Amino acid sequence: MGMEVERRVHGLTVDAVRVLVEQGTIISAVGEIVAVADADTSELVVWNIVAQRLRTIAREVEIMTNAELGVRIRENAGALKVDGVGEAFESISRGSVSGVAAKQIRETLEAFAEDGVIPWDAVENLAPMIPHVTPAHIAQYTEDAPDNVRDRLLPLLPTKRRTIKVTETPA
Repeated sequence: MGMEVERRVHGLTVDAVRVLVEQGTIISAVGEIVAVADADTSELVVWNIVAQRLRTIAREVEIMTNAELGVRIRENAGALKVDGVGEAFESISRGSVSGVAAKQIRETLEAFAEDGVIPWDAVENLAPMIPHVTPAHIAQYTEDAPDNVRDRLLPLLPTKRRTIKVTETPA
């Protein structure tokens, strides 16, 4: 069966597979295009395995290319544009914080405000007592904050998530 699966994938283009899907057909073991409803069970099993392998391969290609695109986007200090093809850019985000974490962040900021290290307005602006606050403002603030403030706040923040996004230029 392994060789059977390999034969079905070899030489197919993305457009050829797209046309098969649009027409509701598959390629039989003898190379005929057959409607899915008319295909043998063995043909359907083989094509399901083909689809699983294609999905896995496509994901591996995406992971591999995203890693290199991330490096190039950072080297370029911004999005990469390819005329007539598309654009690749990086999105950096942080998860939200729980009510407990929001309270810890606020208490830390209040302690610094009480000691005169930061103004009280910063406490209200950065950490309102709202659970599940996205800590983007706090993360930005910590980049320029005094070292002792940064060192206490960073462990309380969710880690950065870097996501590579690629958009296709409309035809």
